Amino acid sequence: MNIWELLGISPTLEISAIKRAYATKLKLYHPEDDPDGFQRLREAYEQALNEAKYLKEAQQPVRSDSVGPASDKHDQPPQPDASNHEPAPWVDSDPAAPSPSFVEETMKRIEALYAKLPTRIDVGLWNELFAQEELWDMNVKAALHERLLAFLAEHSHLPKPIWALLDDHFLWTSQERELTKRYPESFVDYLLMEITKPWELRYEFIPETIDYDAFIGYRNAAQHALMHNNLTSARPYLAAARDLFADDPDLLRLTGDFYVRIGDLEQALQAYSRLIELHPADLDGFIHRAALSLEAGNLRQAFSDYQHVLSHMPDDLQALSGLARCYIAYDKLAEAKSLLELIIAQYPFDLDSCIRLMDVNKQLAGKIRTDLILSPEQAELQFALAQIYFDLEQFDPCCKVFDIIQTLTALNSDMYLLWARASFKRRLKNKAFELFEKAWSAAQNEGVNGYEILVHRGIAYLKAKNTKLAVRDLSDALRMNEYNAVVLGHLASIFLKEKQWQEGIGFADRAIAIDPSNWHYYSVRGLCHYHLNNNREALNDHAVVVEHEYDFDEAWFRKGMLHLRLGQYPEAITCFETEMAWNHEEDSYYYVAGACFLNRDYKAALEAIRKYKRAHPDDAIGYMIEGDIYRAMGDEAKAKEIYFEAAELFKDDYYPTQLALYYLLKEWKVVTGKQMTAFIRRLAAGWPNDTWVQLERLKFMINTDLWEHVPELVKTYFANCSDDPSYDSLIWLYSGVAYYHEGNYAESIESLTRAHELGERKTVSIYLSMAHVKLERMAEALSYALQACQEDPDNEEYRLFYNRLQDQTDKKSLWGLFGIKKKFRIPKTLFLKHQDVGDVHALHFMLDEDEDGDEEDE
Repeated sequence: MNIWELLGISPTLEISAIKRAYATKLKLYHPEDDPDGFQRLREAYEQALNEAKYLKEAQQPVRSDSVGPASDKHDQPPQPDASNHEPAPWVDSDPAAPSPSFVEETMKRIEALYAKLPTRIDVGLWNELFAQEELWDMNVKAALHERLLAFLAEHSHLPKPIWALLDDHFLWTSQERELTKRYPESFVDYLLMEITKPWELRYEFIPETIDYDAFIGYRNAAQHALMHNNLTSARPYLAAARDLFADDPDLLRLTGDFYVRIGDLEQALQAYSRLIELHPADLDGFIHRAALSLEAGNLRQAFSDYQHVLSHMPDDLQALSGLARCYIAYDKLAEAKSLLELIIAQYPFDLDSCIRLMDVNKQLAGKIRTDLILSPEQAELQFALAQIYFDLEQFDPCCKVFDIIQTLTALNSDMYLLWARASFKRRLKNKAFELFEKAWSAAQNEGVNGYEILVHRGIAYLKAKNTKLAVRDLSDALRMNEYNAVVLGHLASIFLKEKQWQEGIGFADRAIAIDPSNWHYYSVRGLCHYHLNNNREALNDHAVVVEHEYDFDEAWFRKGMLHLRLGQYPEAITCFETEMAWNHEEDSYYYVAGACFLNRDYKAALEAIRKYKRAHPDDAIGYMIEGDIYRAMGDEAKAKEIYFEAAELFKDDYYPTQLALYYLLKEWKVVTGKQMTAFIRRLAAGWPNDTWVQLERLKFMINTDLWEHVPELVKTYFANCSDDPSYDSLIWLYSGVAYYHEGNYAESIESLTRAHELGERKTVSIYLSMAHVKLERMAEALSYALQACQEDPDNEEYRLFYNRLQDQTDKKSLWGLFGIKKKFRIPKTLFLKHQDVGDVHALHFMLDEDEDGDEEDE
């Protein structure tokens, strides 16, 4: 079955028809149910688009005076397609009468600029044209925009600065989606590529006397073929371009690159030599010729070219590395070593130079050992060997050399220092600090300041966790040289570990100002900001750290925490997932779940917390958060089920039992009374000082008529849970109610009065009234009953109680006259009704990351 049969349409050049057919067929091929069919459909769709695009290009008119080389049509660079243009969506399809004459005149000027190469590439002329005041009118601009795009579809050979100018005016790069809706995808891709591509094929060297449009087309096609490593197609394009103008510098570069790839070094050298001859200011010609000369064994030419480049760009890595290779080839190992050490100091992550330096050190060690066979008594030669061993991290042989040196001569401060450093690397700390001290004494005798000794000894003290002496030595070194970023960075690390974070930030700031390329300094400063909750500053520093050290999982974790703190939940999730990809642990699914929950993506939160539960089946928090998620989703039954499961599995954990009790108290069913009692006893025994536990325990006692236990519990509450006074009014209410039902009316009035003073009203007022009735204080009883009615005017029981009380009070004098003591009846329906259970956490997710021990080793 061919591609058109698979798409269900006849062969066509219409992109829209192909897309519609593909969209229709997608309904029949699900990528999960039929992955093979889906893949075949996708391949057919892409092949149909390619065929339509290239067939359209093939149908474009060709200049009669230019003949292009034969090539594979699939290797040609994408060209704009002018067919079926429609207005962009942000353009008024019926502009309000833009001036046809102005738009027409402007297009004529554009065509005139394009017609001649000198004006085509003159940015000043294009700027002048688009600076016209009329173009600020949106309707005029829209009309010109449509005409210009149609023109560019056929006339697209413009230098990069002109493309950039047009984009500044029409904002194409920010309108990719809108452009794609109205214009062929290949045209939009070409347009945006010309604007955004980091490279540039220059126009200023092309002479007017040639067919420059044909030349530009061949050169562009050659570059496109080389970008896709299609050397077969690149060759004829390069040849056609050379036939028109062989001395274009960018064409010479492309030609040299082509010959390097096919292994014809002689032709490549000729191309780069011609580039240098014509354009000696273009240093990349020298770089390429030097590399080819070095490979061909022409050390003299390579050495000369690299030196020429470095005379203009002293820090160029390619030239430095190439010159070091020349020294190695000349067997000048000491010079090569010095140069490689310079490279690594400037480019510490250049792995090639690190490997090459190690190889040079090995060769040097072999040479020195050979020389020592003839002259073993040369102390300086022995010391040079010790230095090489140290650089090779062969610390045992390094120290053994010093056993020999000290039999030959008195050691100087440099020797003691290297021996001390090697001993410290061997973890012989006492020996190392003894040698550091000897190095310092020798330096004093030699009359030198001992700066290097202070730096290395300070670092050793830091690694030995002797912070006081580390600060002493590094501070002394800093007074000698305040611009040593390494010393500043170590001091910043010390103050980070000492939790003097503001001081750490100060030292890190100074280190970064001197060496902004060292990510360690950003890491230390970011940690200091992190601990100070300077979240945005910390986030900026951690972004630098992970950019330089992408596999630094702890930095990804902290960056995720910072996004969480700032409420940037999708970014936090990305960071935690990246962290887990590097450390291969699943701890951070806890944080992913929390971030998804806070982002209201409950499905993703459930998926994450279940992964956490599988990895940590003995951790109750996984169950709690899973229950919380179901609670947030409104599935209370599932949430309750999970909390109860957790309460049975983790009886020594607070939150599972609390949530299980929470649901029982909310439902308040008689049949669950024993289970409520058991959970309350468990919580009260394990967490006697917890406010929520004691408050709900009191409510439970009151609502189950266990009055006799309440006064003692009230005393316990005020003894252990008095930190939160917001519940004090309730506690005094419970105390007063209990005393009332126990018949201790005076104590009841005392407790209820306190509750009333603290703002508790409705229930307190009616109980105060009833207690005063019991003590036959009718005036007070009537006053509080009236308050209860006023505070709860819809309560029929309160109103009935007040009316009866008022009637009896009016008859009180008759009671006294006739000596009748009629007992006043308290309505039995007046009791403390079950109150709602107190709130619990909506989400048992805490940003409780460990803040200790998370600094990186430096």
